[in-house]
Amino acid sequence: MGELWAIPTMLRLGLVENIRRMALRVAARLREVESADGAATALREASEESQQALAKALASFVDNHPPFTPTWVARFLQQVRSYQTNFTPLIWLEQWIAEDGPSAEEAATRSNRRVALTQVTVANSITSLRTISRLDWKDFVESQSATEKLLRQDPSGHYPSMTFGTRDHYRHIVEHIAKRVKRAEEEIASEVLALAKLADPTDVRHAHVGYFLVEKGRAVLEEKVGYTPPPGEWLYRWIQRHPNTLYFGGIILFTSGALAIMLEAIESAPAMIQVIIALFSLIPASEIGISIINQMITMLMPPRLMSKLELRDDGIPEEYMTAVVVPTLLSSEHGVEEALEHLEVQYLANRDPNLQFAILSDFTDSPTEHRAGDEEILAAATRGIKALNARYALAGDDVFFLFHRPRLLNPKQGVWMGWERKRGKLAQFNKFLRGGAGDAFTTIVGDTSRLAFVRYVITLDSDTVLPRDAAGRHDRASAQPRAVRSQSGTRHSGVRDHPAASGRRAHECASVVLRIDPLRASWGRSIHDRGIRRLPGPLRRRQLHRKGHL
Repeated sequence: MGELWAIPTMLRLGLVENIRRMALRVAARLREVESADGAATALREASEESQQALAKALASFVDNHPPFTPTWVARFLQQVRSYQTNFTPLIWLEQWIAEDGPSAEEAATRSNRRVALTQVTVANSITSLRTISRLDWKDFVESQSATEKLLRQDPSGHYPSMTFGTRDHYRHIVEHIAKRVKRAEEEIASEVLALAKLADPTDVRHAHVGYFLVEKGRAVLEEKVGYTPPPGEWLYRWIQRHPNTLYFGGIILFTSGALAIMLEAIESAPAMIQVIIALFSLIPASEIGISIINQMITMLMPPRLMSKLELRDDGIPEEYMTAVVVPTLLSSEHGVEEALEHLEVQYLANRDPNLQFAILSDFTDSPTEHRAGDEEILAAATRGIKALNARYALAGDDVFFLFHRPRLLNPKQGVWMGWERKRGKLAQFNKFLRGGAGDAFTTIVGDTSRLAFVRYVITLDSDTVLPRDAAGRHDRASAQPRAVRSQSGTRHSGVRDHPAASGRRAHECASVVLRIDPLRASWGRSIHDRGIRRLPGPLRRRQLHRKGHL
C-alpha cells in the first residue's frame, strides 16, 4: 500500500530533480556568457590602446583561453563583432576557434537549441508538477490496490460507501498487520473477508470487514494470523483495558510528588506543622496531579478515527432523514426573535432537503398556569416559524417547526413548569415521532407529515452552533455499521460514546446540560475508549423508548 502512495511523491521528486539540473545548466551558461564578455572586453580595450597591446592580449588569450563550448563561442564572437567592423583579428579568431571548437554558425545553432531545450524542459516540469497536484491520487491508489479490491467485497456492503479516510484507515491496518506477521497484504485482507463471510449476513455489524479490523473482532483476526502487538501497541491496549489504574494511579503519583516537594522545603519545621501544611496542601497538590496526568494522556495517547459513511455527494439520504431540535424557554418576544434567528443560522449552514429544524419550547416557570404575555410570546413564535417556512420552503414542504408545551403543576417545587424541562421535551418529541404524545404539545406549527420519516435527532442548546455541513458529518458517523455499538451521554459540548454489554446501538440524549472540561473530555476519549464529538450527536428516534427513558 505504501508503494502506491509513494508514486506521486517519486514523480514529484523526479520532476524537481529535473528542474534542479536545468537550474545548474542555466547557472553554467551564465558563467560562460560572463567569461566570454570578459574576454571580448579585454581584446576591445587592447585594440583601442595600440597594436602592440592587441598583439599581447591575443597572445595571452591564445595561451589561456577557456574551453570552447558552443555558448562561450557564440557569445564571444557576437560581442567581438559588435565592437567594430574593421577588427583585423576577427577572421583569424574565427578560423582559429573553429580548429579547436565549433564554427561560429554551429556554435550559435547549438547554443540556441540548448537554451530552447532548457526552457521547454523547465516549463514541462512545472506543468507536470501542477498536473500531479491536481490529480486525484485517491482514485488511482484504490484502483491499483489489491487490498482495496478484496475489502470492497464486504458482505455487509457498507465498505464501498464509506469515506475515503475510513477506507484508507482500514487498509493501513491491514498493511500494519501484514508487516508484523511478514505476510502479503492480500493474504491478510483475504483472512478479514473470510471472517466477515462467516458471520450472519443479517448481522450488519459482524458481517462488516471493519469489525475485524477496528472492533472486537480484531482479536479473532490477530489470533488467526499469529499477530503479536509491538511493545508500544501492547502498552496502549493495556492502558485501554485498565484506564482507571492509569488515571487515578497517575493522580496519586503526581499528587504525592507535589506533596513531597512541598514537605522537603519545610523539613526543618516541627512534625505537627508539617502535618497541618500537608493537609492544607492536599487539594492544590491534587489539582497539580490531575492537570499533569490530563496533559500527559492527551499528548501521549493518540486519538482513534471514527468510521463514517460517505454522504457528501448527494447530501443526507432520505433513509437517514434528520431533525435538528433546539429545546428552549420562551420568556419574551425578544427571546423568541433570538431563538428564531439562531435556528435560521443553523439552517443556512446546513441546507439539506432531508434535514428538518424544530424549536421545542416551554414557557418559563410561573406560580400560575397562565401569565400575562404568554399569548403574545406564543403568537410571535408561531409567526416566526411560518415566516421561515414561507422563505425557505423546499418543494412546498415545511422545513421549520414549533413544538410548544403547556405548563404543568409540579407539586414538589410548587410551580407551574414544562414537564421534566429539557429532558421531558426531548422525550415527548421522541414519542411524537413514534406516533404518540399527541397531547404533549398544545401548539404545533408546520406540516409534520415528513417527520414520520426522521431517523436521527440532533439536539442543540440555544448557545450551540452547528458548523457548516456538521449535520451530514454526524450522520455519516452514526449511520456506518460500526455505530451499532451502544453510545450514550450527549452533553453540552459533545457526545460521549461507549460500548454496552447488549451491543445494541443507542444514543441517550442528555436531559441536563453539562459543561465538560476539554482536558477531561480528551482523557475520557483516549483511555476509556469513548468518542467526544464537538456537538450533541444524533439519536435514533426509537432509542430512548428501548432504553426505558420513555
